[in-house]
Amino acid sequence: MLNTTRHILVYLLGCLLIFGCEEKSNWPTTPDQAPALVVEALLTNEFKHQEIQLSLTQSQINEVPTPVTDAELFVSAAGNLFSFSADPASPGLYKSTIPFAVSFGHTHQLTIDWNGAIYKSSSTLSSVGVLPEIFFLPAFGDSSKLRIQENIPLYSNFEQAMYQFDIDWSTQTGTPEDRARVYFYTFSDFHINEIQPPPKEPIRFPIGSEVIVRKYGLDDEFAQFLLAVQVSTTWNGNLFYSSSSSVPSNISNGGLGYFATCGVLADTMVAGL
Repeated sequence: MLNTTRHILVYLLGCLLIFGCEEKSNWPTTPDQAPALVVEALLTNEFKHQEIQLSLTQSQINEVPTPVTDAELFVSAAGNLFSFSADPASPGLYKSTIPFAVSFGHTHQLTIDWNGAIYKSSSTLSSVGVLPEIFFLPAFGDSSKLRIQENIPLYSNFEQAMYQFDIDWSTQTGTPEDRARVYFYTFSDFHINEIQPPPKEPIRFPIGSEVIVRKYGLDDEFAQFLLAVQVSTTWNGNLFYSSSSSVPSNISNGGLGYFATCGVLADTMVAGL
């Protein structure tokens, strides 16, 4: 009797496992949305030909963005108007027709006319803190190469910043591709001090490489945009950010991306110990 009861229980348990783990689902599907305009506009207080990149969203992961080459755009501030024209050598890239610098104390308005729609955004120049001293350390496993000492804090109560390192050792090798760009960020988000981005392999480069470092000051809104981009891409799957968050935008009329004006400090050095 005991064996019979045991067999019945095993049979019932098997049925529960089989029928309880499978359920027919009809997932709702929606037709592909029309591509949206993506704006990458970071203007600075440097006197130069400012640049803006325009592209379209893609329906598939890892697709190369489609450049937008037929837009009209300009930036206005304090009664001045700066027009931009498409760069024939770089589809989707627009450069100001004359050099100019974003000035403090004035709101800069971006206007884009594309495909029968008007997209707008505005930004006020953010300040930038002192550029810290940059150090280089021997690369792991290769004493003939260097790496950037990662002493830039991810979290700070006092400032928010983006650091861009352009490293070039092509003159040593004669290979134009021997160069790299690395970014570091400092955020003051309330929870940023609780997360640790996934480790990444540091860029290794020869002694004597040219290194140009640029530090951009970030206002709160642009910092939140950059943080959301990092969370949704590089840091996706982190313990505290296990799913992608919605990336904000300050582009009107359904546009994506961001328009920002940032104070910047730059320095050029030759990498050595």
